[in-house]
Amino acid sequence: MGTEAPMSTRKRKDGSSPQDPWDAPVVGTRGSGTEGNETVRIPVEVVEEAEAAVPEDPIPQEETPRLDPRDLHIETLETRIEDTERLLEQTRSAYRKREKELDAIRERLERDREKHLERGRISLLERLFEPMDNLDRSLSSAAGWADVDDRTERLLGGLAMVRRQLRERLEALGLVRLEPVGEPFDPNLHEALSVVPVTDRKMDGKVIEVWEPGYRCGDVVIRAAKVVIGRKG
Repeated sequence: MGTEAPMSTRKRKDGSSPQDPWDAPVVGTRGSGTEGNETVRIPVEVVEEAEAAVPEDPIPQEETPRLDPRDLHIETLETRIEDTERLLEQTRSAYRKREKELDAIRERLERDREKHLERGRISLLERLFEPMDNLDRSLSSAAGWADVDDRTERLLGGLAMVRRQLRERLEALGLVRLEPVGEPFDPNLHEALSVVPVTDRKMDGKVIEVWEPGYRCGDVVIRAAKVVIGRKG
C-alpha cells in the first residue's frame, strides 16, 4: 500500500475548501511488476488569481459649456446682417461707379452733338459766302454809277436792304464778319495778299485794304480775310 502525500491546505482566494477539484489527488501507477497498482497523491498547490488591476483615475476633462440655441440663432442672424450690409455697400459702390460712367458718356455725347451741330452750321454758312460776296460786289459796282434814275435807285436800295437783313440773320447764327481795315495784321485771322509801302507810320504793319472779308463763328475761323498790309519804308 503506497504512501499518501500530504495535501496542500492552502485555500483559494475565493474560499474554496481543500476538497475542491483544485486539490483532488491524481491517481497514477508506481512501480512495476505484479505488485499491482499503487495510488500516489501528488500535492496540488492552488495558485491564487492575480488581483484585479485597479484602473487609474481618468484625467479630468473640462466640460464644454452648452450653448443656448437662441444665442446660436442670434449669431446666425448677425452674420447674415453683416453679409447683407457688405453686399449692399458693394452694390452702392458699383452703382456710383456706373453713375459716373453714365455721366461721362452723357457729357461726351453732348460734346459730340454740339460739335456735330457746329460743323453743320459752319457747312451751311460756308455755302452762303459766295452769294454774299457777289451781292457785295454788285452793290459796290453800282455805287460808282453817275446817272441813276429813280427806278434804279430804288432797286439798289432794295438790294442793300436784303444784304443788311441777310447779314443780321447770319450774325444771329453766330457768324462774325471780318473787315479789319486799320487793325494790326493777325496771321490767325488774316491772309496777306500783298505788302505796300505807306508814309504814315501809324499804318505800319496794319491792314490798309480788304479784298475779301473773312468770317468767324465762335472760336473757329471759317475764312480768313484777304488783306493788303502797309509797311513803312
